Amino acid sequence: MSRLAPWLLAGALFVLAPAAGRAQVNTATIYGAVTDPSGASVAQASVTATNELTGVAWNTAADAGGEFTLTFLPPGRYTVVIRASGFKEKRATGLELAAGQQMRLRFPLELGDLAESVTVTAETPVINTANAQQEYSVTNLRALELPTSNRDWSALLNLGAGITVSNNAVAVNGLPPDGFRFTVDGANASGSGESETLTSLGYIKAVSLEAIREVAVVSGIAPAETGPTLSGNVNVVTKSGTNEFHGSLFENNRVEDVAARNQFLTTRPPLTFNQFGGSLGGPILRNKLFFFGVYEGYRSRAFASVNGNVPTREFRDMVTAAQPSMKAFFDTFPLPNSAYAPGAVTGFYQSAGSSKEDSDHYSIRGDYNITSSNLLSVRFTQDWPFQLTPRVSPANNRTFDVKTKKGVVSYIRSAPAWSAETRFGYNRFERVRLDHIFSLGVSAITGNLGFSNSGELMENLGENFSFEEVVALHRGRHSIKYGGLFQMYRSGRNNETVPEFRYATVADLMANRPSQVTISFGVRPYTLYNWVLGGFIQDDFRFSEKLMINFGVRYDHFSVPREKSGRLFNRTGPFGIGPYTSPDSIWDANWFDFSPRLGFAYSLNKKTAIRGGAGKFTTTHNHFGGPVELIQNAIDEPNRVIFTGAEALQLRILYPTTNAAVLPLVKGGVGPISTTVIS
Repeated sequence: MSRLAPWLLAGALFVLAPAAGRAQVNTATIYGAVTDPSGASVAQASVTATNELTGVAWNTAADAGGEFTLTFLPPGRYTVVIRASGFKEKRATGLELAAGQQMRLRFPLELGDLAESVTVTAETPVINTANAQQEYSVTNLRALELPTSNRDWSALLNLGAGITVSNNAVAVNGLPPDGFRFTVDGANASGSGESETLTSLGYIKAVSLEAIREVAVVSGIAPAETGPTLSGNVNVVTKSGTNEFHGSLFENNRVEDVAARNQFLTTRPPLTFNQFGGSLGGPILRNKLFFFGVYEGYRSRAFASVNGNVPTREFRDMVTAAQPSMKAFFDTFPLPNSAYAPGAVTGFYQSAGSSKEDSDHYSIRGDYNITSSNLLSVRFTQDWPFQLTPRVSPANNRTFDVKTKKGVVSYIRSAPAWSAETRFGYNRFERVRLDHIFSLGVSAITGNLGFSNSGELMENLGENFSFEEVVALHRGRHSIKYGGLFQMYRSGRNNETVPEFRYATVADLMANRPSQVTISFGVRPYTLYNWVLGGFIQDDFRFSEKLMINFGVRYDHFSVPREKSGRLFNRTGPFGIGPYTSPDSIWDANWFDFSPRLGFAYSLNKKTAIRGGAGKFTTTHNHFGGPVELIQNAIDEPNRVIFTGAEALQLRILYPTTNAAVLPLVKGGVGPISTTVIS
C-alpha cells in the first residue's frame, strides 16, 4: 500500500511553538558551522563532542568551508569543544540531544591564544530547522511526571497532534493503524506476529516506563531514511548507564478501601492491585563500560461479577438419564442459586469471581565504548504477562498466556570523514488463549435452550529478524546518508474449537436429534513468512545559512507471503470461485517500488521556520487481514462446516463427537470456496 503526499508549499508548516526535530532513529546529528568574529568560515577547526554523563567523545574537523557534521551521537547531554589556530578555544556545555534530532548550530570563535578558553551554556534550538517531518516526543520527564493509568506510557501519545492510540494500535494523521510501525531502539517491537501493535496483553508496552529515555513519533514528510512506513513510526529509546550509579524503586498500590464506589453499587467491590519494581544503572569501567537494568511486575486480583442462566438440577438429571454421554457437559455448570419455577430448564446463577492479571518484565542494556570511535550497545527484554477471566462455568475460565523476547545489538563506527551504524534486531512473541473446557475434550451444546458453553484453543507465534546498515558522509555543504535494511517476518497459528451441537427443543435434546452441528476444524500449526528488502540514499543540503533542502529516494521490496508447507489457497475471479493461484505467489510482487522524498526547512528567525515537502510512502501488508485468512489445512479440508439437522442425522453425527471423527466425512471434493480473496 502507498500514499502520495501533496506539495505543502501553499500550506507550509509555520513552527511558532517549541518543537524539536526527531526521527525514528536512535541517534542525533549536529550540523555545525565555525566562523570568525566577522562571520567568515574557519577551516580545519577540530571539533569534539563529549557526553557529559558517560565521558564518551566523538571527534571530527571542519572542512574548507568551516562546515562539519557529527552523526550517530547517542542521546544525552554534551559539551562541544572547537579548537582552531589563532582563536580562543570555544566550549559549549549542556547541549541536550534527543533521539533522531537534527540540529543546526553556529560556533563563532574569538581571536586569541588557543590556550585561552571561552565557555558558554549551549542553547538547544526550540524549532526544527533541518527537515520537513512532523515530530512528537514523550521525554523521560513527561513520562514520569504526567499522570498515567498503571504506568502505561502509550496514553501520552494521544497528546500529540494527529495521533490516536486505540486497541494498542496507533493511527497517525487519519491514516489506518496498519500503516504505522513500532520499534524499540530502532528494532521491530510489535506485540503481534500478524499485525503492528504496541502489545498483545498487559499494561507494559514493550518496555517498562522505568527503562524509557524517550518515545519519539515521526510522521509527515520524513526523509528517505525513514521507512518502510505509511503513516509514521513510534520509536522507544531506552536508558543507558552513566559514570554515576543511579537507581529507583517504585510501588503502585490500589485497594478497594481507597477507590471510588461505583454509583450503581452499595459497596466497593474487592480489588488488590500491586505494581512494583525498580532500576539500577552505572559504570562497570568509567568512561568505558556501562549497564542499566529494570524489573517491573504487577499482580492484580479484582472482583468480577459472574452471572448467567444455567441448567437446573431437575433438568440436567432428566437429560443425563436419557443421554448419559451429556453428563460431562452439564457437570461444567454450577447449580442455580436463585429461585426458579418448577419444571424450568434454567435458573439464574450469580456469584463473585476474581479476575487475575500478572506480569514479570525484565530489561537489561549494556554500552561499551570500545575506543573513542567505536561504540557497542546491546539490549535484551523479556516479558511474561498472564490474564484470567472468570466465567459462569468455573471449568471454562478463559486465560491468556504470553511470552515475549526482544533484543537489539547496535555498533557505531565514527571517523573524521564518515560514520556508520550497524544494527541487528530480534523480536519473538508467543500467545496462548485457552477456554478451559477445550482441555476437557467435551463437545459443546449451544443454541436457544437458555444455556451455552463452548471452548476454543488459539495459539499464536510471531518472530522477526532485522539487519540494518546506515553510512553517513560529509562533503562540504552536503550531508549524505545511504543504507539498507533486510527484515524477515514469521508468524503461525494453531486454532481449533470443540464441536458445537444445537437443539431446537428439549425433546430433541433428550433424543439427541440436533438441529445444527458446527464443526470448526480451524488450522493445524503453520508457518507463514515474508521478507522486506530496502535501501535509501538522501542528501541534506545546506543551501544557505537559512535554508536546508532534503532530497532522496527510498526503495523497498515486500516479498509475497508464503506458507512453509504450501497451504495458502487464493482464488481469482469474483466471489472467490475462480482458479487457484500458486501458493508461492498469491499476488504479484512489485519489484519497482521507489519512494522519492523532497523537503525543505527555511529559518525566518529564531522563532519561526517554514517547512514543507512531498513524498511517496509505502509499507508491507500485515499477515492479518489477508494471508492468514487464506490458510487451510489442505485444499480439500474446509476450515468450518455447518451441518443441518437432516445432514447430521444422515451422516450419524451425534453428540458427543470430535473434529477428527467428522473430518473423513467432509474431506475431498473440489476444495473450499474462499471467504477471503486477494486480487
